[in-house]
Amino acid sequence: MKTIEKYKNQQRMYAQLFLIAGIVCTGAGVAIETTNISLGIDPRLITGLGILLLGLSLSAWLRFYSAEKRPQTTQRMVVAESDERMTAIKNKAGQRGFWTSMAIIYGLLMWESISSNDSLPILSADARWYWLAAAVVLPMAVYIGSIVQGNRE
Repeated sequence: MKTIEKYKNQQRMYAQLFLIAGIVCTGAGVAIETTNISLGIDPRLITGLGILLLGLSLSAWLRFYSAEKRPQTTQRMVVAESDERMTAIKNKAGQRGFWTSMAIIYGLLMWESISSNDSLPILSADARWYWLAAAVVLPMAVYIGSIVQGNRE
């Protein structure tokens, strides 16, 4: 039962931390937007980070309340998280996600290098943004897909 209490306390701590950070970032972003202070970046990025942190806080609160209402399910989940097989699956999935990210970034780097001597067309700012977005989203999708595949095997 101590592991359940530890899990609940950890989720509560994460929820409170993300909530405070989210409120601070969102408030700072809105304040900067309304006062028109020039930072050299779009102040909506700060507001967006705050909204992301608030979403993470909500997720941690939901895990906390779920652990509070269903201790047996939480105990099984905590045991499954510390299982050696699950750890190996996560490590392998992380490695696949890392190599996916490396391939995407390497491809972008090579394109930029080769296009600098006019062998390839220069990427527009929008195209470069999509490449960078893919470098974030695709490795995460590969990681999640690898975990699902590993659990099926």
